[in-house]
Amino acid sequence: MLTVIKEKLTMIIVFIVFYLVIEVLTLHNLGMGFFPDYLILDILIVIFIGTIILFIKSRIFSQIYLIFWIILFNILYVTNITMNNIFGDIFSLEKLFLVSEANEVFSWSFISFKLVFIGIIITLAFISCMTIINKLFKSKRAKVKNYYQKSFLIILISWIFVLNSFILSNYYIKNQLKINNESFPEAFYLTTLKKSAFKRFGMLTFYYKEIDLHFIDTNEDNVVISQDVDKTKYHGLLKGKNVITIMIESGQEFGINPYLTPNLYRIQEEGLHFTENISVNKTNISEQIGIAGNYPTITSEQTSLPFSLPNILKDNYLTSYFHDNNGNFYNRDTSLKHLGFEKIFLHDDLFYERLPNWQDGWRWCGDYTLDSITIERILPYMINDHENFYSFWTTLSTHGPYNDNDRSNRDLFIKNGYFKRIDEVEKKGFWQNPLSHDQEGSFQYKYYQAAMIDLDIAIGKIINELNQKNILEDTILIIYGDHHVYYHDLHLRINNLTASEYYKMDKLYDSILYIWNPLLNETIKNDFGSTKIDTFTSPYIIVPTLLDLLGESYYSDWYLDYSVFSKNYIPVFYSHQLNSLMDNTLYTVDVDEITYQVKKLQQQERADFQLNCLLILRRLNKINKLY
Repeated sequence: MLTVIKEKLTMIIVFIVFYLVIEVLTLHNLGMGFFPDYLILDILIVIFIGTIILFIKSRIFSQIYLIFWIILFNILYVTNITMNNIFGDIFSLEKLFLVSEANEVFSWSFISFKLVFIGIIITLAFISCMTIINKLFKSKRAKVKNYYQKSFLIILISWIFVLNSFILSNYYIKNQLKINNESFPEAFYLTTLKKSAFKRFGMLTFYYKEIDLHFIDTNEDNVVISQDVDKTKYHGLLKGKNVITIMIESGQEFGINPYLTPNLYRIQEEGLHFTENISVNKTNISEQIGIAGNYPTITSEQTSLPFSLPNILKDNYLTSYFHDNNGNFYNRDTSLKHLGFEKIFLHDDLFYERLPNWQDGWRWCGDYTLDSITIERILPYMINDHENFYSFWTTLSTHGPYNDNDRSNRDLFIKNGYFKRIDEVEKKGFWQNPLSHDQEGSFQYKYYQAAMIDLDIAIGKIINELNQKNILEDTILIIYGDHHVYYHDLHLRINNLTASEYYKMDKLYDSILYIWNPLLNETIKNDFGSTKIDTFTSPYIIVPTLLDLLGESYYSDWYLDYSVFSKNYIPVFYSHQLNSLMDNTLYTVDVDEITYQVKKLQQQERADFQLNCLLILRRLNKINKLY
């Protein structure tokens, strides 16, 4: 019996060592050092997992069990590094609810086969160690009678020790949990500052706490939602105006050009142009931020969202949503109803006929129906000259990939003369391709620009329709981007950066944000001397700013931030994707430490930023209680 115990303990020790190797590789590749702050918690969980083999009499099945876990750890290693390289994110259990969406847009180009190779080598090395252990103890083995009775006491003592150590350690650490010396619920910390939590707890403890949160945990505190109303000097300036909000897929400012996108350029120049705007979130999150002014870090099945624009405006406005995609993608067919839209137009509502590029969904190879065509199906429902309307359109043409093949929209762009127009403007010196040294990258950048040309044509059709109905001046146009151009790592290659430099927000995540209305344009220009606003902003300003301009009643605590014109406005952006906070100068994943700064700042400026981060986190904690 002693020989069997020695053999299994040896297997458990090797198992722990290999886990630590995988954890070190994971944290190092994520830029988090080598070991978590509370390594003891991970070690206790690994011991607990390993001691399960004491229940398994068969050596072969014991080894298969441990190999299974090593493979799982390697999958988490590859997944976390891959997600971080592409999106600046890490894997969490909530991602399991987006498996179908991820599968549809998945591309093998996302996978680093170097990481896969390392994972395979680690697994093979572990299997080799198990084989060696098997050979070392083979000659010493004797048949053990009453194995389970004899091993029970050892297992019981081991588990009592491990579980008690874990519970006590976890209790102590939980009580020490603070963000910049301020206490927050652990569930909030875990979901809001995921990378900080991952670094603090370690990989296994992080996922254990996630399981506890999603399947066991309950609300830890009661947060009071204030009924304070924040009004600015512009409150009611645009009362009764129509609203059209357009969220541009991968909408970044380098796609705006006076010769190639004249309509967007006009709106940029005439309207409120937020020059220091950043957005880096998944499309569905950015979409909801533009509609509801917030997005929770702890989600639930909440169906009543009285703070969304459609729900606030529904008594006096016809509210409509448009997007050329399936309703089950990002669960829009449910979430849009919760957001309160009266009319919802998705692919099957816009295109009754069968399209050759649509097979019950997109193939996500770039051959989407052009925005300039889709808008013609949308316009009859988007603009209404008989009653006030609020219309929201999520575009599609600029969605990647941007491939040079006949499965993309390449041939259509050629036929429409988009590439030719780009070449002509480039020859005149009014457009440059920053990837001209790279044949593949040069085409991909040019493709994105062509897609922006097509979008601009669609924008022009909206403006023309408003003009024809004589309601252009009675309409507010809001145009913003959901995130950066991440396909093919274009955002990195354009700026000559690597995936490990994802935190350089000043170079990577600039995003379009324009608000246009003749009266508003004139008023702001008279008050500030320009319609260019260099205050740091993000899409979180859209809803509170719009409601204030419309003169609508709302509670300030409903939204993550205030109107951009409010004295209470907080110039900090929280990214759900990066699980971090930033402005145009500073970036942090935990508030306590500054990960990156664009320029040298005074200590007071850093302290002001950290205070603003705390203010945003307090508001976000309240918003979680709304859902």
